[in-house]
Amino acid sequence: MEFISGAVTEQCSDRSHVNQDKYGAVEVNNIITAVVSDGVSRSYRSEVASYNTVLYVLLWASEYFKNHSFDPDAVIEQLDRRLKHCNSRINDFSEKFGQGEYSCCTVSGIVTDGKNMVVFNAGDSRIYEINVQDEKLYLLTEDNKAPDGHKISMCMGAFDNDEMRITYTKEPFEEHSVYILCTDGMYQRSNFKKWGKHLFGASDRRAMEGFLHQMMCEVRDAGEEDDVTAIAFIRNFKER
Repeated sequence: MEFISGAVTEQCSDRSHVNQDKYGAVEVNNIITAVVSDGVSRSYRSEVASYNTVLYVLLWASEYFKNHSFDPDAVIEQLDRRLKHCNSRINDFSEKFGQGEYSCCTVSGIVTDGKNMVVFNAGDSRIYEINVQDEKLYLLTEDNKAPDGHKISMCMGAFDNDEMRITYTKEPFEEHSVYILCTDGMYQRSNFKKWGKHLFGASDRRAMEGFLHQMMCEVRDAGEEDDVTAIAFIRNFKER
């Protein structure tokens, strides 16, 4: 495997509700695709949106990279088509079963071959890069927020495709970095720089998820009541 990855998700509050954070990653021919999604509201309807958004992206990657190499421009074109098809399906679900409410979710993801990356985002889930060599933290996504700073101004399931705007950027992959995709429950209280070297030194998935679990416990103990979800990945030490 070209990459080592791990993930954690947890309901931090005692309230009875559905954890609408969804996540996943798949590696095909040394190309990894990772994605997180956070349902907007605590309704089961938004879980439908987040689940299907993650599923659509991973199913696309599982098939596409069997026969295609990593070309950032082609990946953006294919991803945008796939996500807008998913958006249409979510909108159809809301129209039929929403009872006047939308089924909506954020989405943030990375596709990379370990040399270059495509980063994509809609909403306020985020992607961070922790460069352990330079000891610097970078935010690779920009939140889509309304002027009040709270409401999400762009997400899956709230817009028709002609209004849907998913942000795509092309970035270099840094071999001395850890990449973390997370929902707002994780990043609002997490000290990413503190955990960077631990995550970068993870020898396997179990170790990676052990560190992520400790990070989750810290944000929960700090008072976080939202659902907490994160995926982290690095280049495999054996492959460097």
